[in-house]
Amino acid sequence: MKAGIIGLASSGKTTLTGAFMGTSKKSKGIGIVHVPDDRLFELAKIYSPEKTTPATVQIEDLPPLDTQIKEEKVKFFEKGKTMDVQILCTGGYRCYSIEDIIKEISKLRFELIIQDLDIVTKRLEKIEGEIKKAPKTKAQKEGEIKLLEMLRKTLEEEKFPSPNSLDLDEHQKILTNNYSFFTLKPSVYVINVSQEQYIEKREDIEKSVKKYLKETGDNPPFVIIDAFTEADIMDMEEDEINEFLKEFGLKEPGKNKIIRYVYNLLGLITFFTVGEDEVRAWNIHRGDNAVNAAGAIHSDLARGFIRAEVVESDYLLKVGSLNAAKSQGKLRLEGKDYIVKDGDVVNILFNV
Repeated sequence: MKAGIIGLASSGKTTLTGAFMGTSKKSKGIGIVHVPDDRLFELAKIYSPEKTTPATVQIEDLPPLDTQIKEEKVKFFEKGKTMDVQILCTGGYRCYSIEDIIKEISKLRFELIIQDLDIVTKRLEKIEGEIKKAPKTKAQKEGEIKLLEMLRKTLEEEKFPSPNSLDLDEHQKILTNNYSFFTLKPSVYVINVSQEQYIEKREDIEKSVKKYLKETGDNPPFVIIDAFTEADIMDMEEDEINEFLKEFGLKEPGKNKIIRYVYNLLGLITFFTVGEDEVRAWNIHRGDNAVNAAGAIHSDLARGFIRAEVVESDYLLKVGSLNAAKSQGKLRLEGKDYIVKDGDVVNILFNV
């Protein structure tokens, strides 16, 4: 599961990548990012493990959306299609007013609309040619034609199509996924502002952006961030980072909010395994069962699955050990069809 950072030239995408990974790391624009989760480190306090391992997501910086370099255009399109979630980065730091920031967001959205409109137009032209060669194929292509015409109408109105409003049948849903339209991908907007804007105008920018995005109809999540400063503090020691955040009245870096939004948009939840050797957070899809969770740890556990011992992490933190949870009847035995919940602590019983 991957999230791509998309933005216009000079929007601060590379700087935002540095905020995720640190400017000193040779990431080449691709990185595995830790998912912030206080529960993991609270559980680690109980077990004092040799290793504490967070859940992760992959984030990749794509070429500028409006690049005029042919190789970068091809790379953007090919890479962009493979992304499950988009981090849409807007260069607010170069804007003189909040109105200009809104225009930047609008321009970014327009470029994505143009990308998808080009896909739709070319596909419709290709289908038209195929039908001319083989008229009998028209009936089997009607569902796709109807889908593409609906999308074209919405895109020509300079709007993002909504999956809910399109009322697609199963075949059309499969086609939509195969096309990987940019305007239909789950997205979080990042408004990359200067330190001065962040300190003096953050609340006003937030109100205006919220109003604008609500008016677009899709009302996506967004985060206002000073990516330049956050990229710098990523290379500091933890004590220095905490001091910096305290100075700005922040509880955590803005990148943490972005990562959580990405995690949620990917449809992921976290479960934990605990022990003196390792306390670890694992990600699985929302709705996955106990066997899926076992498979996330190791395929042998899924193959030899017998039962799962499960307790809520909040309760484990309250009582301090699995034995205490068991003695109070809160450590449950669950079968293979149990739907794992976010925050579950899971111990897989298996035999291979």
